[in-house]
Amino acid sequence: MAAVFAAGVGVGVWRAPDPAVRAPEVVVEVVAVPVPIPVPVAGGSADRPRPPDAPATAGRLELAAEQADDAATAATLYHQAGDRYLTHEQDYTNAARCYRLFLARGGPSVLSPEPTDSWLLTSLKNAAFKEKTDAKTTNG
Repeated sequence: MAAVFAAGVGVGVWRAPDPAVRAPEVVVEVVAVPVPIPVPVAGGSADRPRPPDAPATAGRLELAAEQADDAATAATLYHQAGDRYLTHEQDYTNAARCYRLFLARGGPSVLSPEPTDSWLLTSLKNAAFKEKTDAKTTNG
């Protein structure tokens, strides 16, 4: 056992890099790059039309849905947030959560499939419909 250990140490010492060889020294040179900064012109801002607002992110839509007082408005916002999570961010977990909240807030009328529904929303609608019909057959 000691012989194997000694052989390992010997090979390690034999293969160790030469301490006299040093890595090349890196020289960092700072280069100033001029960047133009647009300066707003005074006056004339009332004449200029306001730029359109940036599209809301999925998180902002979901927050607006949480803060909405009306269930129909909240359902619409959850639906939009789910679509945004699914199409723009490919975040299936958050999209499924928003779609489930959409189905809960929208009532029974939103369970019918629509041609514009995403594959995930269609799957959740089918599952909710089956759950609803299975509950009727087992309870009744």
